[in-house]
This record gives sequence, structure tokens and C-alpha cells, in this order.
Amino acid sequence: MKHAFLLMLLAVSFSLSAQLPFGGMSAKGTGKMSGGIIDSMSRQPIEYVSVALRKAGQSDPIDGIMTDNKGMFRFKELKNGKYDVFITFLGYDDKIIRNVVISDSLSDQMLGRIFLSPSSKMLDEVVVKGEQGIVENKIDRMVYNAGKDVTNKGGNAADVLRKVPTLSVDLDGNLSMRGSQSIRVLINGKPSAVMASNVADALKMIPSDEIDKVEVLTSPGAKYDAEGSAGIVNIITKRKTIKGVSGNVNISAGTRSAFAGANVTLKMDKVSFTAGAGGFGWRAKGNLLSERIAGDYLLTQSGRNDMNGLGGRGNLGIDYDITDKDNIAASATFGKFGMHLNNSIVSNQSFAGITNQHYRRDQDSENNNYSTDVNLDYKHKFKKENQELTLSGQYSNNYRPTHYEINQLNDADILNYQEQSNNKGTNREITAQADYSHPFSKNFTLDLGVKSIFRRIESNFVYDTTQLASGAIIRDEGRSNEFGYLQNVMAGYTEGTWNITSQIGLKAGVRYEKTTIEGDIFKDTHLLNNTYANLMPSGTLSYKWGSNGLKVSYNQRLQRPSLFYLNPYTNEADPKNITVGNPKLNAELSHNVELGYNKFFGLSSVNIAVYRRFTNNAIEAVRLFKGDTMVTTYFNQANNTNTGLNISGNVMKGYKFMVGGNIDVSYVEAENKTLGINNTGINYGVNGFLNWTIYESWGIQAYGGFRGPTITSQGKSTSFYFYGIGAKRDLLNKKATLSIGLDNPFTPYQKMKTELNVYGAQFKSVSKFYAFGGRISFNWMFGKMSFSNKKGQGIENNDLKKGGDGQGMGGQGMGGSR
Repeated sequence: MKHAFLLMLLAVSFSLSAQLPFGGMSAKGTGKMSGGIIDSMSRQPIEYVSVALRKAGQSDPIDGIMTDNKGMFRFKELKNGKYDVFITFLGYDDKIIRNVVISDSLSDQMLGRIFLSPSSKMLDEVVVKGEQGIVENKIDRMVYNAGKDVTNKGGNAADVLRKVPTLSVDLDGNLSMRGSQSIRVLINGKPSAVMASNVADALKMIPSDEIDKVEVLTSPGAKYDAEGSAGIVNIITKRKTIKGVSGNVNISAGTRSAFAGANVTLKMDKVSFTAGAGGFGWRAKGNLLSERIAGDYLLTQSGRNDMNGLGGRGNLGIDYDITDKDNIAASATFGKFGMHLNNSIVSNQSFAGITNQHYRRDQDSENNNYSTDVNLDYKHKFKKENQELTLSGQYSNNYRPTHYEINQLNDADILNYQEQSNNKGTNREITAQADYSHPFSKNFTLDLGVKSIFRRIESNFVYDTTQLASGAIIRDEGRSNEFGYLQNVMAGYTEGTWNITSQIGLKAGVRYEKTTIEGDIFKDTHLLNNTYANLMPSGTLSYKWGSNGLKVSYNQRLQRPSLFYLNPYTNEADPKNITVGNPKLNAELSHNVELGYNKFFGLSSVNIAVYRRFTNNAIEAVRLFKGDTMVTTYFNQANNTNTGLNISGNVMKGYKFMVGGNIDVSYVEAENKTLGINNTGINYGVNGFLNWTIYESWGIQAYGGFRGPTITSQGKSTSFYFYGIGAKRDLLNKKATLSIGLDNPFTPYQKMKTELNVYGAQFKSVSKFYAFGGRISFNWMFGKMSFSNKKGQGIENNDLKKGGDGQGMGGQGMGGSR
């Protein structure tokens, strides 16, 4: 009896242990899953491998994690059911473990050692998937993984884009691709009001710490808006849909910039919430020396320039899975950016050696930018895999008030003129879009879509002068004006993707766009009304064999002028060099042909592309003389041709050392027979990077680049270079990183040179600015390091030619800032 009683007591104890959630056991109805990832050849564990968990037979991840430094992963609190485990890592074949059961009787699934086999095989997108290197080459885009480059800490988006293959950012922040500024810039695959008018200013508003990737599409397909003659740049910010509560905090401070921001995500079974906020500031200083010579006429200008900027951004988002097949997402982003400019320019004008004008102009100006983007997206997935319907709506508003005050003093340093000006510019857009994807088979998919954009652009500007004797302020009605512009775009597209064989693939489509313009909306007579339609084909044919890939592509692109180019507001801060928009500009049309080859050598790769772009009605800055004043405005050039070669690649030694670079050389021909302007020349540039993990949590990175003079229709702009080095230290079990960096440490000052020939007059300018920068940054990630990335959806308004800095002279745009 005694032994029987003990056996009964032991049985009850085991029964209770199996039901209660202690002693490492899972609660009833839930379980755990774990395993270790091993290199099949070296038999060593692999860290940072992506392990995604999906419901058996479904395509969307429900959770995910990265392996630790011992190659281990573990999922907890999994509901009973069947799961598929997807394992991916750069340089290895993907692995799928299907139908892993979690039940009350199998509550702790230990998958044991999982072996991954190294592979150099090219996948469907001609990219080895998994843990990314700094640069990836896909079939239709180049990807720069900015989040993996510690030298990006503490800067802005312009600093990041300078390191991206095929892109160039000059010292004023003007962005170009293969010699052309006709680029559409997106943020997370969507247009943004922050980019609506001036890309150069907008890039200063995005801290580099927030950028995860940059995608460059040199040959966009029919699914994308036809805008962007040279291509599309998509800036992807650091955001993930993570189960549970997680987020990150970034703080950086330096000699030229500072940033502080945080993001947080709450992910539950069907709904997730995101929020983020950040503030940043920067400063720049420099000086200018220029001269203009026309026969016996000589104008010299010299002075100083001080700039500083302060701004902030905030975002809110919600994502809700209505069912397993239906998802709705809403987000709102708000931004405010202000830039203050203070300069003093001394002008001396002489004829035949005799001075007839000498004065100094002190300028104080404020340029503000308020942006709002609101998005609403709905996606329905059909039973058939990859069959999807997406409906999207977007509201964007960009408000840009500017103000400047001028004090002019004569050669006796006595005030003899005062002026002030205000300009209120607004760009408002409402967009509706529908996209449908239908896979007829595993080898052929057809995409269809329609889109409407309703755009309203306004500019209200006034000039006031001061009567020095009485102090009265007088409105200059002759220069003040109000400009309004309505633009509606109706578009539709179809595009097919066909895997003809296992080696040959084809993507081809056509896009139709009709544009209706109503100009001068504040006037009784509308002289700028216009309607035009375009049918634009595109196609890419690819062939792959072994670790080699070859592709040829053609597309036709359209570029409509934005408010930056259309705004008739005249900036007369420097009366010898003024800038004014041209509301009569037409859209430019380009034809692009590209032949590309890429090859992988294990983890290393090389990419070679030969391209030719012909642009009709190209929009470019043109300088004209009006008396002794040089006027910078914009015209549709007759044609521009750009023929070039681009070579990029990287060499990796394991995952601890990588060096790579990019070379771009092109021959440019610019001509406008109507204005009697033509010019030819060679544009060239080179950049490179090094990424080296020295020991476990320590790593260093370095970068550098040089861009030769850029050929324009009337001359050439400056060559420039940049370089820097950074180091990082992982902390808190790799959940935090401390980084330091130096920019241009051996050449603290740099020069910008511009040479122009304006109808016989020679213009030369040299701007000198402070380029040295030092910074320290701290990043902390909290919450579980897991993921559940959803396929991107929504609107992409890649349809307006954005402005640079205006390319005005006389103290305008003297600073490479950070």
C-alpha cells in the first residue's frame, strides 16, 4: 500500500507539471520552437541568419528572428498549429522546413542543427538573397544598404546618396543620375510633399540615421509613373513591422550637425501601430569670389555666407489585417524645416578700368518648409498565390514660405537702399490608384493599373521697398504677382513578366498618360492651358547562365516641370544675378537604352552597363543678359544626348571584409538652336568604400569619391571630392551601437568652381566652404529583434522634375552642408 500511494503521488505530480506553465514548460495551447544554423562545409555556426515563420501554406511571415552569435534562434508563445520555417542568408541556398507542428503533445519543437549550403547561384532577381552586403544588384535596380554603413551616422540624405552607385550629389545638394537631374525621388516607394519643390533642400531635411536603403532604378517599367527621364531613386527608411513592442533611439552630435529621434512599434496578431519623432540641425559657412568679363566690362563680387537649418519630423501609422487575405493601412507624416541664410556680398563694377559702381549688400533670409503626407492603402490577396488587388489614396501638401531682407550700403558704408520680399508657395496633390496582379502560371504574370493625380500649385509673392527718408514701406506692384497652376494626370498601364525558360526572362509593358494643364488660374485669360497624351513602352530582356547575367532594356520617360521651374517669382537678392522660373515650360521626353552584364564570384560581384539617353525638350538652366544683370531661368533645350559606361563591383572576404566601388563615364551633347547654345564634353566620377569587421564587436568603414566637372549647355560646373572614415562598437549584446566618424579630415576647406560662357561674356566663380566634420552617434534598439516585413503597397507619384538650388550666382548656394 505504501508503494502504491507513492506511485499515485508521483503520477499526480507529473500530471500537474505538464499543465502548469513553470519549470520551462509552455502553457496549454502554446509552444516553442528552436534550432541552430550551421555552415554545411565549415561546420561553424552562422550568426545574423534571417529565420521567418509562416502559417503552413501561407505567404506572409507572422514572426521572425535573427540568429545570435552561436547561430541559435528561438520562437516562444507560438499558438498550436502547423508552421513553415524560411531560412535565408547571403551566399547560401534558401532553406524551407515545412509543416512543423506545435501542439499540446509537441509543445517544444527542437529542430536541431540546420545546415545551409554555400551557393553562388543567381536567383530570380539576379541577386543572392539573405544578409545583405553594402551594394546589391537586382534585375531592375541597384540597392545601397545605407543602414550597414556606419559612416552614414550623423549626416543627412545628401551625404548618403553621394555613396550610391550611378548617383552624384554636388556640394549644393543637387542630385543627378548619370549626368541628368531629371530624377524622381520617392520615400518608401511613395511620393512625398517634402520632395515636391526642391530636392536639394529636401535632402537636408532627412537625417542619414533614418535611412535603411536606397534603390536606384535606371530603367523603370510601365508600372511606375513615366516621370523621371534619367530614372527613379527610392529612399527606404528604417521601419519594420515587429511583433510585440520594439523600437530604436538615435542620438548624434557633431561639428556640423546634430540629430535626436526615436521610433516605436506595437505589433499584435492583427493590428500594428507605429510612431516616430525626431529633430535635427545643421550649419555651414563659406565665402565667394567671382568675376564676369565682357570686353572692357568687369564685375567682381566677394563675400561671406553663413547658413544653418533646424527642423523636425513626425509620423503615425496603423496596419490592420481584416482577414488573412485583406489588409488596410493608414499613415501620416508631418515635417517642418527651416533654413536661415546670412550673407554679405561686395560688388565692384568697372569699365575700361574705371569703377562706376561699388556697394555692399547684406542679406538675411528665412526659408521654411511645411510638409504633410497622408496615405490610405487596401490590399486583397486572392486564393491564387501572388494574385493581388491594391487600392490606394494619398493627400500631400507642401507649403514653402520664404522671406528675405536686403540692406545696401554705398562705398562710404552709408545705407542707400532697403528691400524685403515674401513668397508663399504651395503644392497640393490628391492621388487615387488601383493595381491588379494576376499570375496566369508560375512563369507568366500580368500587371494592370490605373491612376489619377490632381495637382494644384500656387505662388504668391510681393516686393516692398523702404523710403529711407520717411521710413515708409512701399509695395512694388510691378514686381509682385500671384501665380496658379492646375495639372491633372490620368494614367493606365499593363505589364507582363514572363520567365521564358529557366535562363531567359522578359518584362515588357506600355503606359498611357494624359496630362491636362490649366495655367494662370488667378487671371481672366488662361494663356498656359495645354493638353497632351503620351504612350510610352518599356521592356527588359534578361539572360542568365551560371553566375553570369546579361540584360538589355529600353524605356520611354516623361518629365513634367515642378513649381521650382514654373514659379515666375524673381529672386533679386543680388541685382547683378537674379533667378526666375518659366511658367511656359513644356514636358521633356526621353528614350533610354541600356545593356548590362553582371557576374558573381562567390560573395563578390561586378556589374557593367553601357547606356544611351536621348532627351527631347530637356529642361535646363540658361543664363541670359538683361543690361548688366545676368538672369538665370529655365528653357526646353532642343535635345540632349548622354552616352556612357558604368562599372561597379565589390570584393568580399567572408563577411568581415568588403571593398567596392563605382566608375561612371559619359559623353554629353547639349544643343539649343533657337537660343544658339551648344556644348559637348565628358562627365566622369568615381567612388568607393571599405567595410571591415576587425574583431567581433569592432568595425571600421571608409568611403571616398571624386566627381569631375559637370558639362552644361553654357559651360561646366565644379569638380568636387569627398572622403571619410568611421568606427563602431557594438554594445548591450548588439542591441546598441556607438559610432564615431570624420569627414574630409585632411582638407577642412573645399572649393567649388563654375565656368560659363554667356553669349561671349566669361563668368567664373570660386566658392570656398568648410567641409571638415566630426561626429559621435549612439543607437539603441529595444524589444525583440524579430520581423514581419510586408510587401510594399501604395502610391508612387514619380512624375515631376524637381529643382536643385536654382544655380543662382552672387552668394546663392555656397555651402555643402551637413
